[in-house]
Amino acid sequence: MYSNVDIKKMGDMQANNSAAHNLRQIPSANVNAKKSHLNTFYAGSSSMIFANTLQRKLKNFKIRKNAVKTVNLVFSASPELFKDKEKARLWELQTWEFIKKEFGEENLIYAVVHKDEKTPHFQVCLIPVDPKGNLNASHFFDGRKKCLS
Repeated sequence: MYSNVDIKKMGDMQANNSAAHNLRQIPSANVNAKKSHLNTFYAGSSSMIFANTLQRKLKNFKIRKNAVKTVNLVFSASPELFKDKEKARLWELQTWEFIKKEFGEENLIYAVVHKDEKTPHFQVCLIPVDPKGNLNASHFFDGRKKCLS
């Protein structure tokens, strides 16, 4: 079994489009809409207005012209893990604890576990705030060393 995370720094339009899909506000071919009620929101909700939430969270930051305002993370694991309900539950809880510890719950725009696709996974959108309180994606994600530590 394995676990992985996909990291994407996003521009405004890309973040809005991603949010519409992740919050299930638009239909998608890879989603089983009959199972969308099984999705678990840890932050945000399917009815939230992404752009308004982002704007509210960013209002106290000095934003450079080329600043990365949002980062999207996808946490997943081997499909076999999700066949065991207890292992799946444990993976979900441990992943949530990691997300809160690493990035701060206050910096999350949304965090949802999709259980309506082939393999369950966490979709997380966050504002990359460094320990000094600055908008700073490179603190977390620039370079292989930072991503692996």
